[in-house]
Amino acid sequence: VGYEDFFGYQRITPVNLKPHKIEAARRVAEKAVEALNLRSTNCHIELMKTEDGWKVIELGPRIGGFRHEMYELSYGIDHSMNDILIRLPKKPVLPKKTKGYTVVMQFYARQKGRLVSLEGINKIRKVESFSRIQLKKKIGDMCDFARNGDDPVFDLVLFNKDRSRILADIRRVETAVVIKVSQPRTKKIVSR
Repeated sequence: VGYEDFFGYQRITPVNLKPHKIEAARRVAEKAVEALNLRSTNCHIELMKTEDGWKVIELGPRIGGFRHEMYELSYGIDHSMNDILIRLPKKPVLPKKTKGYTVVMQFYARQKGRLVSLEGINKIRKVESFSRIQLKKKIGDMCDFARNGDDPVFDLVLFNKDRSRILADIRRVETAVVIKVSQPRTKKIVSR
């Protein structure tokens, strides 16, 4: 995304992949779970699609990040209940019908510094797909990069039944948001 950082800026469900690509990702995920001998647990698996196929970036026996909310909105899946069912062990409830598209976005400052202004929040709240926003920083807070363990300035969840409308709202949000930080002052050392 052009940032001097590394983080998952945007996640969307359902993914817009062809069935054979989804199946290939599923096979790679299953092999990774089997290699770790995980049983009766949910797994959070992050995959990256490369020219050579799918690669596992992260795998852990846990429910991952925003997935509970994303799966509830997009499919009506109760991720927490399924976590319990899997541990019993019973079959999880996985509706096949899609209710719509969910996007989670995390916004970080482009540079380290103290947050001096945050513009566009009221515009974000007015987009058709708006579901919720969680402000994690306030004016005056220090902003650092995800790679250094810092939180985003805010998390945003959008939902819409129509893919083209949610994509349009993503662009509106990206245009509306302006995060300004003041650069930390460095002390000049004067040599005599």
